[in-house]
Amino acid sequence: PKNFFMQTQPMLSQILKIKARGHDYFIQITGDTPHYGGLSGATASEAISWKKMDAESKTHVTIYGDVTIVAPLLFNKLKNKRRRHKRLYKRREELMEGLIKEVNQD
Repeated sequence: PKNFFMQTQPMLSQILKIKARGHDYFIQITGDTPHYGGLSGATASEAISWKKMDAESKTHVTIYGDVTIVAPLLFNKLKNKRRRHKRLYKRREELMEGLIKEVNQD
């Protein structure tokens, strides 16, 4: 599941030839550590080397812990810290037109 989400950025830049900087935000909750070499323990900094994350962004975090403990704490904080919604679904036609225009520039 993590790689499915992360793979969208290389697809934009390598396949569709769109200049993509990588995801703006990334939060990973894992019990695995990087030294075993598995994908579950791979950190956000590794994703930067594959251009899946924006190297200039400081908004990627890896939390090492049990998801059944960490997730409720994280979700409660997010629920109580409200911010303005982007309402992307309402802008879908405009966004799709921009994507198609950028892909067809070549």
